[in-house]
This record gives sequence, structure tokens and C-alpha cells, in this order.
Amino acid sequence: MAGGHRIDRTAWPEDGPYRRLLELLDGVHRDNGGKSLREIAAAMNLASASRVNDFLRGRRRPVDDQQLALLVKALGGGEDDVRAAVRLYGQVPVAKTVARSPWAEHVSEHIAWELVDEQRDASAFRDATIDIAERLGRLSGTAEAALDDDLWLDAELAVRFAKRTDWLLRTPLAEFLRDLSPAEAALLVLVPLLHHTHMVKTLAGLRDIAPLDLGAEGGEGARREYETFLRGQRELVDRAQARTLPDRDPATTEIGWWLFHRWVARYPQAYALGAVHALLSGIEIADHRMRDEVLDAKTVQRFLAALRLDLSELGDTDRKNAPQFETVLFAGEPHEQRVRELLIGQILTVAYALTLDLVRLPDIVVRHLGIPHPVDLGELRETVSSRAKWVLQSDCLVLRADCHHAAELEGLRQYASQVDALLHTIRQGCGDHSTMQVLTRLPSRASADDVRPGTNDDGRLLFQRVSRFRLDERRVQDLLMGEQLYQDRGLAIRELYQNALDACRYRRARHAYRSRGDWLDEWNGRIHFTQGVDENGRAYLECRDNGIGMTESVLTEVFSQAGARFTDTTEFLIESADWKNADPPIPFHANSRFGIGVLSYFMIADEIEVVTRPLDRGHRSNPTLMVSIFGPGHLFHIEHLPTDRSPGTSVKLYLRESEDALSCVEELRRFLGIAEFRTTAEHEAQRETWESGVLRPRARPSWETDGLDAHGKLVPWKDDDGGQVVWCEKGGGLLVDGIYVKPSVRRGVFAGLEDGTLYGAVVNLTGAHAPEQISVDRRKVLSDVSDQSEKLLVSALSELISTGRDLLDVCWLSNVAWASPRLGDLISEASAESSAGLMTREGTVDVAHTGCLLQDSYLALEGDRVEQRSEGEGLNFWNVDFGPYVSDHVAIWRMAAHGRLPDFMKESVVGRGRLRRARPSDTFLLGGISRYVQPDRRVSPNDWAWERKSVERFPGHVLWVALLTGVTPREVAQRAVDVGVEEIQPERFPASGGNEVDLTLLSERRTGRPQWWEVTDVVPYGHIAAVALQFGCGLRDLMSRLERYGHLIPPGRPPEKAISAQELRMLCWSSDDVNPINSRPQPLPSSHVVKSAWDLGISTSEVCEWIREFGFHVDDLALPARPSEADYALFDWRFGYEEQDEIDPTLTLSPAHLVRASLALNISIPEVAARLAAYGVPVPSPRRLPERASNGDLKLLSRDGDGFPPWWPIEQEIPLSNFLIVSSRADLEPEQAAARLAEYGMRVPNGPFPAKLDEPRMRLLSKRFFTGAWLDPRCVVHRAHLVRASVEMGISPGEAAGHLIECGLTVPPGEIANAPDPVDLVLLRYGHSISDRWLDVEQPVPLLHLLRVSRRLGMSVWAAAERLRWLGMDVSDVDDSIAEALRRVPWA
Repeated sequence: MAGGHRIDRTAWPEDGPYRRLLELLDGVHRDNGGKSLREIAAAMNLASASRVNDFLRGRRRPVDDQQLALLVKALGGGEDDVRAAVRLYGQVPVAKTVARSPWAEHVSEHIAWELVDEQRDASAFRDATIDIAERLGRLSGTAEAALDDDLWLDAELAVRFAKRTDWLLRTPLAEFLRDLSPAEAALLVLVPLLHHTHMVKTLAGLRDIAPLDLGAEGGEGARREYETFLRGQRELVDRAQARTLPDRDPATTEIGWWLFHRWVARYPQAYALGAVHALLSGIEIADHRMRDEVLDAKTVQRFLAALRLDLSELGDTDRKNAPQFETVLFAGEPHEQRVRELLIGQILTVAYALTLDLVRLPDIVVRHLGIPHPVDLGELRETVSSRAKWVLQSDCLVLRADCHHAAELEGLRQYASQVDALLHTIRQGCGDHSTMQVLTRLPSRASADDVRPGTNDDGRLLFQRVSRFRLDERRVQDLLMGEQLYQDRGLAIRELYQNALDACRYRRARHAYRSRGDWLDEWNGRIHFTQGVDENGRAYLECRDNGIGMTESVLTEVFSQAGARFTDTTEFLIESADWKNADPPIPFHANSRFGIGVLSYFMIADEIEVVTRPLDRGHRSNPTLMVSIFGPGHLFHIEHLPTDRSPGTSVKLYLRESEDALSCVEELRRFLGIAEFRTTAEHEAQRETWESGVLRPRARPSWETDGLDAHGKLVPWKDDDGGQVVWCEKGGGLLVDGIYVKPSVRRGVFAGLEDGTLYGAVVNLTGAHAPEQISVDRRKVLSDVSDQSEKLLVSALSELISTGRDLLDVCWLSNVAWASPRLGDLISEASAESSAGLMTREGTVDVAHTGCLLQDSYLALEGDRVEQRSEGEGLNFWNVDFGPYVSDHVAIWRMAAHGRLPDFMKESVVGRGRLRRARPSDTFLLGGISRYVQPDRRVSPNDWAWERKSVERFPGHVLWVALLTGVTPREVAQRAVDVGVEEIQPERFPASGGNEVDLTLLSERRTGRPQWWEVTDVVPYGHIAAVALQFGCGLRDLMSRLERYGHLIPPGRPPEKAISAQELRMLCWSSDDVNPINSRPQPLPSSHVVKSAWDLGISTSEVCEWIREFGFHVDDLALPARPSEADYALFDWRFGYEEQDEIDPTLTLSPAHLVRASLALNISIPEVAARLAAYGVPVPSPRRLPERASNGDLKLLSRDGDGFPPWWPIEQEIPLSNFLIVSSRADLEPEQAAARLAEYGMRVPNGPFPAKLDEPRMRLLSKRFFTGAWLDPRCVVHRAHLVRASVEMGISPGEAAGHLIECGLTVPPGEIANAPDPVDLVLLRYGHSISDRWLDVEQPVPLLHLLRVSRRLGMSVWAAAERLRWLGMDVSDVDDSIAEALRRVPWA
């Protein structure tokens, strides 16, 4: 209506005040530019622009003066216009009540009555039909009132449909239809009204599922089915939920209602016989002939369903609920008459197609909502309801319409093409049947030749030619058939199986439905694969099933149509509705999801042969059909075979000769765990059978990285809804419909360290448990199935406890918990509640009392340690020792739980009640990984160790454990408190699932894995900025997160603007962003400024300015404004990790940096020093520097003697021991090394020097008897080091002390023994797995170690502690340690 189009005045009165009021409104509208209906509606605060349209067309009156005034102003009128309009409104008489509804009026004048056979009196049927139309009008009006906010509701649809039927019957078709029976005329008149009433009643009845709530999940019943439908409409759902942008209006309501209409149109219950009964009961038909015969519920159901049929289903009378060729009503009575259902149904189908139902237009229309320049729904409604016309030209129907949007134009053109296909199909299906020959008088074709862009008042087109984004059909086919998308040619075999599975499920459901009566026979589904070579030498793979078979329509419209699914056909929707309404309901769960699986056959084949015989519903023989398909896009015809065969389908793939063929037996073994129907596979000498519902065990070969792996002892369980769990001794996994898959959402029982693959259990989600979303290649479950899988596992635990006790072994449970800590906890708790013990290598653990911590083997059950591990037993927490550095209270807790406390401590726990039971997941919580784990490296149990304060010190550890155990971080933190970690504050952690941002933020390398930042660390700005850049977060937001977890943050206030990759470089020591600069009181070295400027191509002053914004200090030196390549080499100073934080640029630069620059620039060392001095860098005096570097200089200048940082500062004298190390590693005699270092101005010890160190003496100077980590010359060497030297180097403690004294180190006073005391050797070492390890002299000795060695040596704990202190170890007061440990022990 915008742009000057004339208002449709059909409904205007001929004269009177209401006519003048409408003329006034029309004039105001035109005089003010003809605003769009959308603009007017918005100004009036109306939800629908169609209401404005009704006002202006005279189809609806404003409710009062106030709404009229709003309308005039919205049209652009002034106060004078408002007063004039209100005055006229007051003169308009109250609308008279029409005695007969428009539906009844139309029915009474319908051409169908004139086509009734002249020899029949149709008056009684006509009167009854008029009465029914009145009643239908009221029913429809009530339902429409409940849908008054539905923007796609078309209240005029029924009348338009009826008019199109009337018009069609006035075409040349009428000449051959003058023999209608009264019943046929009544059906032609009433079906359009019944259809509309039925649909609006269904819509109104289902609107309580909240159709506009497109994001909610977890509904039940119809809402659940709606949610499933929405998941297949992600583009439109996302569009509806998109944020509001300045260049477009939101389209939540428009898209939401459209989706609701589309879903209702395919909702199975809408076609159920019960729904039709409810419709007819609501009409309260008085005439018994109409009620009991003409409008019998099954008849009406057939006609309503016929309007929704696919083209291939139109002439298929063998379908359930298909209109029949001819039925007889009132048999044996004077008014006996025939009804040619198929003929009448197809006439109505064409009339409905010509009606242009708004919601049946192609979805290109709705896809142009919620975008800039959207489709105007008001204009679209106007086009469909009045502007679009079908014009009969010769034998062709031409659609004529002036469109207001390109999508409207394209939609109508596509729709006309569909009508054309419909007309062609109907003509083709007429055959030789005399009744159906009438339909040859229908127009033969339809076209959209007169669908064109509309014009404005100036004659200009409303839109120009537009382009459409399209897909290259051939390339898309190649993609869908290729390994680039699926990455696995075995998918073709999987698809063969799944299609056969659906066919058997379909037949089973139909069989179950028919078996309720007297149609009893035995049937068991079977699927059989055969692979071989035929008589022509062609390799083939055949899959046969005895399922439902395929009709011609299914072959042409489903099997051969990529993207089509049999579950979308009207035939299936109607039949499945009957199954749901049966008592009890008959379940059916389709395996088919995408409708593109058949294309995967061409991954391995170049020809497909299908032989099928559909199961006959009416006990009539159906022909056997055969088709051969040579690829997508190829033509094929259906052959009717004379041979008879049992119902079912055979799909034979002729395999490509150029490729190595997959073995169907091996592939099925790899992915098929549980067959729903008996399945066999044969290939050459290989044969395999899967019995129905039974897991076929398989040990996955070592060379495979994926595929089913479940074997050993099996304990099966299943529920009444199809869910299955099979407990297994080895392996495990997830199946969907018996097929091996992996979960994409790793939560709950699927959280853990094994990519979501379970161990110890196979869960089969089938039937009602089947997930709603799987990947296109069917290898992953996209839905979150953790909750339903856990419910099945919990239900199956009783079977495990009662019949699978042989599996309840601590090593088995440890493997289970490694893959799924949550499942490990569930099994442990179930065992405890049922008083079922867990077997160990030497006995049974009473988990009802102790629970199960997977390190109990080392903490309390030393007799069950790894020495007794059986051959082939893999690594797990039970047989990998975390070491002795466990928290004291954890050690006491576990020893007390197992009754292994030393005698002197037993009285301390008497009367304290029951201990809290341990869980397998506590092992993950209380242990930890202290070193960096590469992102692509698989974590091993060997990586774990006890971290005495990992929980309270490392919030990242808590989040990671939450991720691994499938619970929330707050639950993990609370569990830590429950097991004695008092320092942690659970409220600091999220009560919902942890997120990727926080995990990345709390990990030092931003991997979301160990190592973690410690709460005492000041997290550097460079790290925070890198995470901000990675996730698009604000710096201040991330700093707030760190503070919430208790971390320290850098001082100052960072800039509010978003960080860039360029700016991040300046906050890190290197360009790879993995080494952020820590907060520091001293200035940053000028090398960082110069290197950053060079890397980023900016000036040094810009670098300084940016760095200062983050609170760093930079000295004002005379640095080069734009560094050159030579400048970069000059300032390419390298620092060690700890040296970076300690370097003070105000002190003299280490000569090592001068040597590196000299070598890089090939200039003398004094020249390097001179250049740096010119830039203001403090350097050694050039006069004290050698001219050129010699071999070994960098080793001499490095602290570890390896030629790499850290470097010796020039101000510090090099201790004798370190001097001897660097000289030896530089392969120089000490005197030579001293002389060379003196040339650099370094301070070296005075001679004379001992001989150059050999390798053994260098090891002696190492804290751990390896290179690096040297003994500190400022400290006295511990006696423990001398004892260890006697074992590591085979020398006496006294000899070791002599060597150390020679090297300038201080040894303990007093006489040093020539041989180690055997007691000391026991005290200083602990058993670790199958070997002994030395205690770390830098860590406090744990209470667990004291208790172990004192028992082993038969000495008191206090004496052992005292001796260890004498050896130089850090040992806390024993009484204090025991008291604190007992205080923290977790009691129930």
C-alpha cells in the first residue's frame, strides 16, 4: 500500500457516513506520502500491520474515538482531520448482525451444487452443508481469536480456498463433472472449510507450548517435539534471536510464528484420527447422513491428509488414509450415491495449491525477515490474498502479481513451479481409468511469467534485479560423496546398516500395531551383508533386510532425493500418529537424521542397484521394484520385476575397481556394538553374526586409533525403554542405536582424561534414549547426553553389584575413574551402599567404611603395591606412586580408614565417629601436576604427584578438576573443604560449570592445563592481555576474575581500550607472547624497548609511552628513534627466566651481551661497548675488554657454563665452585679461565686453583648429581648430600667432603665417616613404584615418610625426625604435625 498503491475498496459501503470516513482516511493517507503499513502500525503501537490494512479497507472498524484519532495521526493527519474523522465516526450506525456467515453465504452459492446430477435432489444436503458451514465458521472464529497475535494467521484462507475450488469447477473441467453426487458436492464445498478450521484449532490447541520461545530446552510432549524441529532450523532460530542492530528490525515474532505453523503442519498428532473426531464432534452435525456417512471421521482424515501429500504420493491408493478411487455411501438406500474420493481429492489439491496459502510459500520469504530491507508481511499478505491472480491462458495457468520485494517475487516463482509439477503429476497419474480421465481437462501447465516487480506512482520499479547466493550442485555432491567431509569411507557401510535398521524398525512398529487385532504372524527383523565378486567379475557389497520395503513414491521422493527423509512424508506422519494413539502407544524412533546418507554410497561405489518389495498394508500383493543408479543427477527408471520375493530391500553397491575395497565384516566389527535385529556379514572367509540386543565384544587392535573396544567379562543390563548398559572388564564406550560414537559434550560421566570414552561400561542410547543431535558423519553425538547416560548407568549398578562382582577390583575401578572420575565415584558409592568390597591384589577393601582413594595402595596398603602388578596391567592411579609428599592429614586419614595407624596414634582417633568415605575423584583433587603439560600431549598417571597445597594455592587446579570430574568448580572446592583443605573458599568459585576463559586465564601457558598460576603470584599484564586478545575480553574484566579467585594482580589501572596483538608484544619479553613481563620495581632494560620497536616497526618513544601506561618504568636513554637491523643485533640481549625479573639496567651490562653482539655484527667487542655507551647504556670500559671473543668465552660468562643465560654480572665475584664448573665446561684450565675472565673485567677467585674438574667431581657439585642446579657456595653442604654421594658416585662421605672443600664449599663440622650409616640410607630414601628415590633436601620431610621409615627401622618417629634434621633435612615438630593432621582429618 506504500508508494501510492490504491486501497482495495471492495469492502467499502456504497454510501453513507462510513463510506465518507473511509474516503477521508484514504485522502489523508495519500496526501501525506502514503506511509507503509509497518510505519503506521508502529506509530499506533499495534503488533500487526495487517490490522491497519483492515482499517483502511473497511474490513474492521477502530474500537473507539481514541484509536481512530491515533490512526488519523499515524496517517499524517492534523487535528482538523482528527475532528472530522471523529465526527463522521459518530454518525456511523452500529453494524448490523448478519443473519448468515460469509462461509454459509459462499456455500449456498457454490457452483458444485449446479454440477450435481440433474436426477438427484441435493437440496437436503445443501441445507445441511450450509448449517455445517455456519458451525465451522463459529469454531474457526473462536480458534482465530486465540491466535489474534499470530502474524501468519490467514483468516481469509478458507474462503479463498473455497473460491478457488468454485473457480476451478467453472473451467472446462465442469463439462465433464456434471454428474456429481450430492455427497461429492458437499465434500468439494466443505473440505476447504474443514481444513482451515482443523488447522487453526490445532494451532490454538498447541500454542501453550510457547511457540515464540525458541531457545528453551528440556520440554516434554509436544514442546519436546517442537524443540527437536527447531534444532533443524538453526539459521532461522539464530536470526530470530539475533541482537537488535540499527539497520534492521527484530523479527522474533514473525519468524517464531512461521516456524510454529511449519511445525504444526508436520505434527503427527494433527493427522491422527482422534484429532479429526474432535473436530467433527465440535461441529455438532445435526443431519445424520452428513455426520455418519459423508463426513465420517476416516473419510475426512483422508481428505485432510491428501492436501499435504508429496507429489509422489498423490496416486498411491495403497497408502493408509489414501483417498480411494470410489466408495459407495448409503448402500441399499434410495439415496445411495458414489463418492470418487481420488478424483475429488485431487481437484481439491489443485484448488488448494492455487489458493496461495501464506505459510506454504517457499521459505525464501521468511529467510528475508530480520535483515536490512526485509519482506513486509503486510504487503506479502496483500499480494497473496488479493493482488496475485491466476489467469487461464489457453491450457496454461499464469500467475500474475506485482511484488514489493525480491524475495516475494522469487517465492511466487518457485511456488508456480511447484504448481506446474503438481499439474504434470496429476495428468501423468490419470492412466486409463475412466474416472480419472476427467482430470486431463485441468490446465496442463502453470507458469510465473507475469510475476514481476511492482512500481511506484512514478512508474519506477520498486526493486531492481537482484542476485542470489547459490551452491554449485555438482561440487556440493562431490563434497557429500567424498572423504573431505566424512574422512572415513567406512561411513557408506554404516549408512547401509542404518537405513536397513530404519526399515526393520518401521516394519516392527507396523507389525505391533496390526498385531493388536487378529493379524498375527511371526516376524523377526534380519539384516545381512554380503561382499564378493559377481559372475561378471564385478566386486560388490550387498545389504539385504526384511524390513518395510519401499514404494515407488519412497524410491523417487525419499531414497533418491538428497535431504529428504521418510519421516517427513505425509504417509508416515499419519501412520505414526496412529501408533502414538494406540493403547499402549507403539514407540518408533527413526535413525534417519539428515537424508544425505545415500550419497555416501558413492564414496566406495560407482553404481547402486536397489531391489525392493514394500510390505502390503491391505494384504494385496505389491510388485517387486528395481532401480539402478549411476550417480547423483543421473536419470533412472523403476522396473517392475515378475519375480516374487518377501518384503524388504536389497541395496547392492558395485565397488570402484580403482580402490582397495573395505571389508564389510571388519567395518561392522569396528562400529557395530549391539545390533537391534540379527545381523550377519560375510566377506570371503570372514563371517560374523550379531545377535539381537547382545553386545559383540571386540578388542581394538593397537594400530587403530578409533573404533569399538569392549571385551573381557561382560555384565549386561537394559531397561524397558531400550536403554542398555553392558559392564565390561576392558574397554568401554558409547553407542547410539548400537553404533559406536563419541560424545562432543564432555560433561558428567563423559568428563575425564580419555576424550569422553568410557572404560568399564558400554552405554547404548537407543529408543527413547537416542540423542537428538548427531554429527553428519554419525561419529559424534552433538547433544549433551551425560545426564541420561548417567541415569542408565546408575540404574545398571545393581546388576554390576549383584552379578558382576568379579569386575569390582581396585585396578579396574582405577581405569574406570581415569576415563570418567564421575563413573568411578558412582561405582564406589554403590559398592559402599551395598557393602560390596573391592578386590585388591592381596585382599578386599571394605569401601563401606573406607571409601576408595586410588592412592591407598601406597598410603595405607603397602602390601598391595606395584611389585605385585600382574603382567599386562596398564598404568593407573592404583599402581603409580604419587610420592611421599602428601598432606599429613590425608596420610593419617587413609591410614586410619584402613586401620593402619601406628599404635601410638590409635588412641587419638578413638571416639571420633566415622571417617568420611573417600572417592576415586579425590585422587584427582588432592594430587596434581606441577610441571607444564604440552597441549597436544596425552596426560598419563605418571604425570601426577602429591602437591601438599595444590588445592588452596592453585585455583586453576580446582577448575581443571571440575572439568575432569564433570561437576562445578564450587562443588570441587567444597569437596576440598570436606576432606580437610580448610584454606580454600568455595564461594570464590563458580556455581555453574567452569568456562574456557577462566581455565586459560589461570594457566601459565594459556593452555587450560597445568602449570597454574599460584595465588601468591602477581599475574603479569602480558598474560592477562594475551587472554583478553584470545577471547575478546576486557582487561579489567579479566583482572576482576583473577581477584575473585584470590590472585594478586599488577599495580595500577590498565587502559580501557581493547588490546591489540601489537600492544601485546610490548608486554612480553619475546615476540611469541609466551613469556610475559612480571611486575618489577626496577626499570625495563632498554633492549626490550629496541627489540619491540623493531618487531612492530614503530618508534622507541611509542614503545616507551605504551609500556608506561601499564605502570612499567623505562629510563630515558638516547635510544635510536627507529631501530635498524644492526641496532636490533646490538640490543639482542638474552636473559635467563629468573634473570629477567632481577636484571637492573642501571648497573653495568654483563660482558656476555657484548660478546653476542660482537659475533652477530662481526665487529670488535670494544666497538660494541662504544656504540651502546653512545646510547646511554652502562657498559664495561672498552679499555678493559678483549678485542675479539674466543671459543668458550660465552661458556665462561654463563652461570651454568653452557654458553646460555643466565650470565654472571660484572659486579659479582664468581664463587670458586662455580668458577671451576665454567672453566671445566669451557675446556680450559682454571688459570687460563681466570686470565680470560679478568680481561672482561670479571671478578674471579684468587689462585692457586685445583686441577680442572672431571665429570664425576662436577656431578658432586650438583644438588641432584646431574649437571645444573649447583650447590650454593654460601651454604654449608648437608650431610645428606655426602651420604647420597657415597651411593651415586661410589665414594665415601669423607672423600666427597674433601673434594667439596677443594672446590671452596663448606662442609658440616666434625668428623665425617668413611662409610654411610645404613640407617641414614633408609631415612633419606623412599620407595617410589618399583625403585627408591632420594628425599628432596629443599622440601620439608612429610609425616608419611617419618611414619614409614620409623616402622621400617624400628625406631621412634621422634628419633627418626631428629636424625633427619642432623642430616640437614627440614623436619617440622612431630607432635605439632600430628596434632594438626588429626585436626584436619575429615570425619563424616
